[in-house]
Amino acid sequence: MGDRGTSNHSEMTDFILVGFRVRPELCIFIFLLFLLIYAMIILGNLSFCASRAIDHFYCDTRPLQRLSCSDLLIHKVVSFSLSSIIILPTIIVIIVSYMYIVSTVLNIHSTKGRKKAFSTCSSHLGVVSVLYGAGFFMYLTPNRFPELSKVASLCYSLVTPMLNPLIYSLRNKDVKEALKNLLEKKHTIH
Repeated sequence: MGDRGTSNHSEMTDFILVGFRVRPELCIFIFLLFLLIYAMIILGNLSFCASRAIDHFYCDTRPLQRLSCSDLLIHKVVSFSLSSIIILPTIIVIIVSYMYIVSTVLNIHSTKGRKKAFSTCSSHLGVVSVLYGAGFFMYLTPNRFPELSKVASLCYSLVTPMLNPLIYSLRNKDVKEALKNLLEKKHTIH
């Protein structure tokens, strides 16, 4: 591309100067990247007047907004927009996927096969519902109940990761048998 020895060009400057003419679809990608960087700058640009102690389990957007003495209109709009862009399309993809899964499972002729498929899907759907329900509540609803947002944040930061291995390991026959033996042993001791 550029001759680095005689000029102040690099591969990156050649890409910037020539790349957009060669591949114009990169303009959209670069625009979205810079828009995301700008949004992050806006979200990180808060000033705090009083206490800096966050009344939450971890540093998150909503508790920071409660502490800030800045004008939060733009901050809230950007935060809501980014949350919507991230959460809503993924929920739509999951719903469409489950519609296809349900229609495929309903075409299974054996009742046992249908039951096994629905059992697998229901455990996954339960975990996904807890995760997205808590995330939806946390980021896409008005912040009227700060105590409930703590519970929601616990759901998607602790409960869901703990449920995942538990649910999927209980699908294993060996784990089921070991758990059954453990519970029987514990029951006989008392």
